[in-house]
Parts: sequence; structure tokens; C-alpha cells
Amino acid sequence: RATNDPPFEVTAKLARRRASPGFATDRTEALAGSDLTFTGAAYGAEPGAFSWIIRPPEGAPIEKTGASFTASFDQPGVYGVTLAVAGVGEVTRASAFRVGAKTIALADGGDLASAVEDAVDGTVIMLAPGTYALADELVVDKKIDIVGAGRDTTRISRDVKGDGIFRVLRWTGGGTLSGVTVSGGHFQKANGYLNQCFYGAGVWLTGRGGLVADCRITGNSSTRNWNHGIGVDCRSASGVVSYCQIDGNTGSNQNMTFAVYLSAGVMDHCLVADNTCTLTGGIGGFRRIDDVKADVAQPRFQHIQLIGRHRLQPTRPVIHAEDNRPAIAIGHGRQFVGNRL
Repeated sequence: RATNDPPFEVTAKLARRRASPGFATDRTEALAGSDLTFTGAAYGAEPGAFSWIIRPPEGAPIEKTGASFTASFDQPGVYGVTLAVAGVGEVTRASAFRVGAKTIALADGGDLASAVEDAVDGTVIMLAPGTYALADELVVDKKIDIVGAGRDTTRISRDVKGDGIFRVLRWTGGGTLSGVTVSGGHFQKANGYLNQCFYGAGVWLTGRGGLVADCRITGNSSTRNWNHGIGVDCRSASGVVSYCQIDGNTGSNQNMTFAVYLSAGVMDHCLVADNTCTLTGGIGGFRRIDDVKADVAQPRFQHIQLIGRHRLQPTRPVIHAEDNRPAIAIGHGRQFVGNRL
């Protein structure tokens, strides 16, 4: 053989690697009833040589043939897949993909964190009247909906005090939160957090944002500087807070602490009432300028009713509430439209 030919051992290894079958799905999570596409691969194999066995969480296996096919599955859970290619071999994955339920219904006190973990994009989690206590911050990074029975009857809360960061909800995947009260978030000044900014003890909208609608955000608190939005903080251009009531949130420190703070997104048809923020204010709206992204979409406040006693450092630009106390900090790049003070 020519001196530049690969050694026989290398050639044999390449041949075996080419012959080993493999497969892929177009995604690893799917909503019940939606299509998944499976594609198999084996070097030199004919389409008729591919045989598939799909194992649902319960019940009989499902058999398919062909190098590629599309199918839908209704049973929620994790599915295993075996692909066998005649004359080549087979490959098995015990956890090849997961199917999420279209609807997950929780009774009073149900495990909301587990429901979010089981959900996939498109799942709707329905909450019956009651209280859903969280041991840890709930991070919703999927495009799902959490729908309460009404903000007067359904509550998502934390009850943790002491030094640290105890947020209720971080909403980052899109989707909608509606019909609930969010309470009990708490930021306490601790040595490890003295010079850091933290956002949204109640609800923090970031990433892909989402819609917070017909909710009450109340009873969240902070004892540290640079908290920004104690009740609601929006950092996403795709974040919307609509027809909500933000009241009774408290901040007992100073420097950029507000009941509501938007650096992007929209706040529409909301009531902001009787929040107490020492030396700071009820609403803050600033377009963030930094060396990472120089021009974030400007926040927009429209049709907001601001009532009660809100306080703000008098040296900052402000709009005064009815009792002549400064209530809103106006930063660069903000829009205030059709509001009532």
C-alpha cells in the first residue's frame, strides 16, 4: 500500500464507526399531541433496514420502520427509544425524549415547583383557590402559563426571613402568569451582597420576559440598597405587566429602591398604591445604558394609577403624587402615557 494510506487498524475503526447506527429527534421535549420527527442514520444502510421501538412511560411499546418518521404522543412522561438497523447493529436511549401534559391541575397547597419542572413549552398549570408555598425561588424558564383562580383567592408565596436573597418568582421563558397574588419575597442586607443589585423580590421579568396579568403583588420587602423593583422588576423588552395591583411592598433602605422598576418592557393599566420605600419611590423607569448592550428597549408606562404615599429622593427628577410627595423617578429613555397621579 502507499505510504500515505492509513494503517489497517485505523481503517477498521473508521468502518466500524460509520456502521454504528444513531438517531436524533427534532427536539427533546414536546407537548402532548404535538409532532416529533425521528431521524436514523447508519452508513450504507437502506431505508427499509431501520426498525424502531418506542417505549412509553406505561403501556405497550410502539413499533415504527423507516429511516425517518413523524409521530405524536399523548402520554406525559419520559420515553425510551431503540433503533435497530439490519446488518449493522442497534442503539438504545432509555431517556430519549419527554412529553409534557397540556394541562396540569393543582389543588390547594400542591407542589408548584414540581409542576413547573414537569411542564414543557405550551403547558398550562391551573391553580385552585389556596396558597402555594415555595421553599425556593421559582424559576420559570419555559413558555408556560400559570393561571390562578383569581388574585383574591390564589396565592404564591414564600415565608423566609434573615440574611439573603429570597425571591418568589423569576419569570424568564415567556408565557403568562395570571390570577394570583405574589407575596413574601424578601431581600435582606448581608455582607456578601452589600454592593450588588438585585431585582424583583416579588416578580422578576427577565430573559424572554412574559405577561403578568390580573395579579396582585403585595407584602414583599427589602432592607438593602440597590434593590430596584421590590414588587415587580422588568428587565426584558418582551415583559408586560398589565391590569395588576402593586401595593403594600416595603423597602427600608435607600439608593434606587422602588416598588416597581422597569428598564425595559411595558406596564399597562396598573394600580400602584401605598408602597413604602424610605428615601426612594413608587415607580422607577430608566433605560439601561452599559458597556454590554448600549441601547436596551425603552420602558413604557401607560394608564397607571398611582395613589397613596410614595417617597423619593428630592434631588432626582420626579412626578408628584396627589399629596405632593415625589412618587416617580424619571430616567432617560422612558415613556409615560395617559397616567393618573
